[in-house]
Amino acid sequence: MRKKKKVTGIVILISFVCNVLHAQITNVEDMWRNHTDTSKMNITRPLYLEINDFDSISELLDSQPSFSMYKDNYIITGIPVNREINKYSADVKFQLSIRQRLTKTVLPYNTFLMLTYTQKSFWDVYVKSAPFRDSNYNPGLILVKPVIHRNYLYGTATLAFEHESNGKDSLDSRGWNYFVLSGVYFFNASFSVQAKVWAGWMDRGDDDLEGGGNTDLYKYWGHGLLAFNYRSLNRLLRKIEK
Repeated sequence: MRKKKKVTGIVILISFVCNVLHAQITNVEDMWRNHTDTSKMNITRPLYLEINDFDSISELLDSQPSFSMYKDNYIITGIPVNREINKYSADVKFQLSIRQRLTKTVLPYNTFLMLTYTQKSFWDVYVKSAPFRDSNYNPGLILVKPVIHRNYLYGTATLAFEHESNGKDSLDSRGWNYFVLSGVYFFNASFSVQAKVWAGWMDRGDDDLEGGGNTDLYKYWGHGLLAFNYRSLNRLLRKIEK
């Protein structure tokens, strides 16, 4: 929700990887290994996970923890290099993000419903009273559908409704509500492609306040993203087999 500003500095990034996330990754890897020998997989060629029926996906989801991490969880702090270093010229930024699968029951059209919550805060920790300069609260609901064709899992499609705001009301309110449509295509066990688009409506707020309601949010936030992902099943980089 905050407009991006040009900042030159040195930052320290601390990421949290919890046992819940590790358990989810392990379950997915185990499912791949149970269906194919991933040690001999050519990562330059497509290889889809064979699914006998939708119950196999249901069993996989049910075997995973219903509570897990959602987006990145991190703490960033640092110092500027283009101006004087003091307690007012540096702060801490952190994000906490979780999700909760609401039910193990398959909904209509073979979908699953998840509740998500993400909080991003800017903390003036170096000031004596250590105030929070700004916080963004981002709850949401996500409908997830595995994409299965001819007994092969090609990816997942999701439709989400999210709210993001600074948690204040009246003239100090700054926020928006939006829908997100996204999809992931699994090329094989290591490579995937993700596409996402979003659209919504803004809380205009007050033009006299900082941000002015963020009516120009799309100028900084964009309308979507395209990502290419790689994950080594043995958690190591290795050469591509020919």
